[in-house]
Amino acid sequence: MKKKKYIWTCLVLAAVLCACGREPGIYVPTDAPKGPGTVVINTKDKTDQNYDIPEPTKDPSDPGNLTPTPTGTINRENGTFGAADMNIAINGITLQCGIDFLPFVDKFGMEPVIAQGQACLDNGFDTNYYYGDLFTVYTLAVDDKQSIFDIYVTGKGYGDGRGIVIGTTTRDKVHEIYGEPSKVNPTADKYSVSDTEYMTVEYEDDIVSAIDFYNLKQ
Repeated sequence: MKKKKYIWTCLVLAAVLCACGREPGIYVPTDAPKGPGTVVINTKDKTDQNYDIPEPTKDPSDPGNLTPTPTGTINRENGTFGAADMNIAINGITLQCGIDFLPFVDKFGMEPVIAQGQACLDNGFDTNYYYGDLFTVYTLAVDDKQSIFDIYVTGKGYGDGRGIVIGTTTRDKVHEIYGEPSKVNPTADKYSVSDTEYMTVEYEDDIVSAIDFYNLKQ
């Protein structure tokens, strides 16, 4: 499964990303930080915790470890995509770019692997939070908060509010729900709100394998 490249601690890099964006479906492995000045600040190993990819539950109250819960269905016309689609609910917690992630770090049933690098835009440290192979949250240090700029979800069974489910939904169904992408490559579709705010849907054998929500404008 393809994974996300690091967006790390250089203001120049941030400026480049603002101007150019990332191409959908072109990611490098994120098993260990590689950016300049990046430090892993805890030593959690995948063997230390339950990183099994869960199956969806029909019961949102299920207390199981990181079991995906239904996000509900947003009643919007098929063939449309907009800013209202730039969020995802994970175990009942709705995440979207621009909010402070600190209140939610320990709300998902296991401790994430955390990596930090010197902040690009403010004092402190930009931080990546890795929840196994299920999802990753990337944040920037802004005003004593960790402001989300990227949410990368890969756990089977997780889905958005429009009916897309990782590991189940076909590419044709994604196009039916969201319409024609703003950019396409063989393994991903990009749906844009603006140059700096967009959703990327990745595929393996034309089945959704990951959903990425990205907004660098803080």
